Amino acid sequence: MIVERSPFGKTEAAGGVVSATASNFLARFAFVGVIGSPDGNGAQLAVILDKAANASHFKSPGETIGDIVVERIEDVKPKRRLLLRRGIETGALVFGEGAPAASVPTMARPMAGPVPLPAAPAAPGTQAPVPRRRVPFIR
Repeated sequence: MIVERSPFGKTEAAGGVVSATASNFLARFAFVGVIGSPDGNGAQLAVILDKAANASHFKSPGETIGDIVVERIEDVKPKRRLLLRRGIETGALVFGEGAPAASVPTMARPMAGPVPLPAAPAAPGTQAPVPRRRVPFIR
């Protein structure tokens, strides 16, 4: 039997990958980072934020989060993507989309002023008084 049109409606976007907005299982995740070796030849780990469980997962391709399998990490600069699969459904998370603003890495701000130096040590022969330690009393 040849089916000319899908009986369940169109479920895939271009390239056979469902977007995070179209797929319900992707809505609870956010792709927040990639960890890899400096030379680029080692294994890569995807940093995945699970918004429902409020947990972060560090997963490489082939590993699972429950019944969801990490298929592939595409670390191409314009649009980094993470491909996840649950059953026969495959979906893509784009780096930084769907993540809370605080979890997306940003550059550190420069300090406002100079760093204060530590206090000078006491003069030789004089020592600062040592505070007495109190022993906790337990009944």
